[in-house]
Amino acid sequence: MLLQDEDNWHYTYIKGFHRLLRHVTGYHKRQFWCDKCLYVTTYEHVMKTHTEDCLGIDKSPCRIDMPQKGDLIQFQNIRKQLKAPFIIYCDFECLNVKSSDMGNQSPTKKLTDHVPCSFSYVVVKFDGSAKEPVLYRACDSSENVSETFLNE
Repeated sequence: MLLQDEDNWHYTYIKGFHRLLRHVTGYHKRQFWCDKCLYVTTYEHVMKTHTEDCLGIDKSPCRIDMPQKGDLIQFQNIRKQLKAPFIIYCDFECLNVKSSDMGNQSPTKKLTDHVPCSFSYVVVKFDGSAKEPVLYRACDSSENVSETFLNE
């Protein structure tokens, strides 16, 4: 450790790193500090497992536990994995229509509006089966395609 007092500089040897940092936590029983990342714990076995994975302050810890060759692993709690019993994949198609909002005082110029003209969607269940895709095209520009989609 480097100590500085005005113009004097002095290196000193730190014999007990955990004793030097004890005042930081205010906990006066035995603590175990990681020299690489300053992680602190009161359990020696926790520090041993941390030390195996610690790469230092600037790096994320990473533990890779691979199964033994020939072992079979499979996920069993599928109900915990799924948040919904189905997924909807949807796509809108829009036309770029010249914007009627040309008098805006904003520094950004709005040139066109995106007007939805059609949509398509398909519902896929968790087991991979899907319903027939739905395709809708507007007959004329006055139709509100977004409202039609929400009513579906």
